[in-house]
Amino acid sequence: PEQVASRMLALGAVLERAQIERDLAAKRIAPDKARAKVAALTKWLEDEGIMDVATSLEQDLLSAEPGDWLEEDLDLAWVATDALAMLLWAAGQAPLPAVDQPATVDAVLGRLPLEKPTAGFIEQMAVKPSEELERHRDLWETYLWRCEQESSARLALAGEDVEFEFDVESILDELEKDGFDAKAAKSKGGQAGLTAEALRFLGRKAAAKLAATKLLTPVSGDFPFRGKALSALDDEDLQAATSMAHERHHALDWVLNGGEWDDLEVDELSDEALEEGEDFDEEPIDEDYDDGSGEGG
Repeated sequence: PEQVASRMLALGAVLERAQIERDLAAKRIAPDKARAKVAALTKWLEDEGIMDVATSLEQDLLSAEPGDWLEEDLDLAWVATDALAMLLWAAGQAPLPAVDQPATVDAVLGRLPLEKPTAGFIEQMAVKPSEELERHRDLWETYLWRCEQESSARLALAGEDVEFEFDVESILDELEKDGFDAKAAKSKGGQAGLTAEALRFLGRKAAAKLAATKLLTPVSGDFPFRGKALSALDDEDLQAATSMAHERHHALDWVLNGGEWDDLEVDELSDEALEEGEDFDEEPIDEDYDDGSGEGG
């Protein structure tokens, strides 16, 4: 629990610093005020021992002079918002984040004792059982897989040469038994259309399995994001959904397996397992479950 608490505080500090850098760049705060804010944040980090557990990248960002952050530094900080949201839930400090909505900076930072004593916060950590964490990690692993397959489908439709881990033609018979109309897909979009629609059909199968366990509520049979099906998103929102899934999976995988925060890699979900219909445990879910409406318990 202490390690999870320290990780959340380090991420929160980076997000707080990102807000200072954003406001300074937009001239919403004066340089002298920005320096004072950074000095106060740095003192708290050192007094509470948070700087010692921050990653080398986080230390570089937190130690930089006010105004020295680049745009890519801000982008890197913002994407961690969803990792922090998932850590807060895993530690019993916040409701489960909505499946189809990225977390907001204000919501997650409001849960942390930034620039305050942290002992009480650390003491009240109550990490959820591994079985529950694993179920939600599997959800985000599958969600990330769906995002990647949607990206591949779009590349195929654009005429790009895409390498797949499985041969779509080889599984068409099985897909057609499940209701996939291969003839219609091919007549509408040729081989590229067939490939894209087969990938999306697999995604709908995976969404249905997760819906049966109440882990998500599909939109038009697909994984949801901001009230839309993944297949209906524009490229910018698809990238946002991919980032959200990656960060949430990363956070849960770290809680379950430990290791260095920046060293974890997201394993690719087995396409073969999804083709064959991977079973998801049908167990009661956390009472803080949020079906994506934004009204977490």
